[in-house]
Amino acid sequence: MKLLIVLEKGIYYNKVSYNRTYFTFYDGRCFNHDQQDKDDKQLSFKFTTNDMIIMEVDITNKYIKWIKQSTNESFTLNIDTSQDLYPCVTLGYKSKVEILTQFNK
Repeated sequence: MKLLIVLEKGIYYNKVSYNRTYFTFYDGRCFNHDQQDKDDKQLSFKFTTNDMIIMEVDITNKYIKWIKQSTNESFTLNIDTSQDLYPCVTLGYKSKVEILTQFNK
């Protein structure tokens, strides 16, 4: 499963554009457009089938945080809130997403 926040609206047919995005990939790599020292680097935790990943987006404090529920490992990226943000999640077969407006830590 890949968790992705997209900065600009776009339509992508059977492919993913990594431009103007913030996301973490199952193998621990993260991608973002505005922090080149953290772009396409293996800085995050790894996750696989049946892992529950919580994604916290805090516009006020300008960050996105991913938390692996089973181990409480986390990874945080700062975000550019001067741009419009459009959330997007790319899933594999039989994956599920639950959107919560608030959650307890």
